[in-house]
Amino acid sequence: MEVTVRRKTFLIALVTAILLPVSGQLDAQTARRWPERSVTVHTAITQREGLHTTPVGAEMLWHGNRLHHGIMAGFKMAHYESFSSGHGGPFASYTLLTGMGTSHVELSVGITTLGNQLYGSEEYEPEEDGVAPMFSVGYRYQSPYGRLIFRVFAGYTGVGAGIAVRIADL
Repeated sequence: MEVTVRRKTFLIALVTAILLPVSGQLDAQTARRWPERSVTVHTAITQREGLHTTPVGAEMLWHGNRLHHGIMAGFKMAHYESFSSGHGGPFASYTLLTGMGTSHVELSVGITTLGNQLYGSEEYEPEEDGVAPMFSVGYRYQSPYGRLIFRVFAGYTGVGAGIAVRIADL
């Protein structure tokens, strides 16, 4: 009985000793696939209760093994379904991506202005003046090698989909 326990302990130790370095090599290979940083240009369309929002922005992402994070800033334009009035303003957000391959869970938090009226005959009256919080949770398809990025998300500005182009690896 004692010999069997020793054999099992020896086999577990042997398998662990073999798998740990291999696991480290796989993580190192995965990390080398991603550039250290990348710059992307984003746009999206979101819809919530008759209000359509189109943000356009640039994002800088820092890549890691399983965790990527970045900052995005840009300008958003919002209009009602009838296009009777529109408003816009700047936004800024922090993005966190999880995942190793091409599929990522995307979490984003930030701030946006509630908007200045840009066009239209109807007076735009935001619920509050100043800035408002932004947040979204979604899925992002982003390849380490490809230039196109696809996103679907839900959050403060509603449900949306977007596309981005990676323009530089740093």
